[in-house]
This record gives sequence, C-alpha cells and structure tokens, in this order.
Amino acid sequence: MLQIGKGADLAAFLADPLREIWVLKAAQAQRSHVEDSIRRHPCDVDQATERRGSPHALVCAKNQVSFERRLAQCKSDLENRARLVSPTN
Repeated sequence: MLQIGKGADLAAFLADPLREIWVLKAAQAQRSHVEDSIRRHPCDVDQATERRGSPHALVCAKNQVSFERRLAQCKSDLENRARLVSPTN
C-alpha cells in the first residue's frame, strides 16, 4: 500500500486496532486514489462518499469480511474432519 500522503493515512488507519472509521475530506482525485488502493489490496474496508460540504468526504469503515470467511471455512473443515474420523455404522 502507498506509504506517502493519504496512503500513509490509510495505512495508519488500517494498522490501528482501536479506530473503526476514517474520514478523508479531499478532492475527487485523492479520494479516487485511496478507493483504488483499497480495491487493489485485500482491505476489509467498506467505503462511501459523503456528499455534504466541500470537499466531499470518503468515509471508510473496517469490516470483518475476511475473518468471517475464514471462520466459515474453519467450521466447514471441522465438520468434514468429524465425518472422516467418526466410526461408520
């Protein structure tokens, strides 16, 4: 991920376990650049543009999509393992 300018701000937000929301008030080009960075990298971040005031704001909120996907996979793996090791009647 970018480590300069707004990319560094995004990286700091992602690394901070206590921050759930980050708001970037910036010109369209900067907001689009950050949105592209989020799409290019596997970030668990929901994003929306708040169109009040000027400049508009990009609101980023952390989510747990990849955690929930891994949790579902683990549950499926454990169920499959239980079927494999249980004695058949």
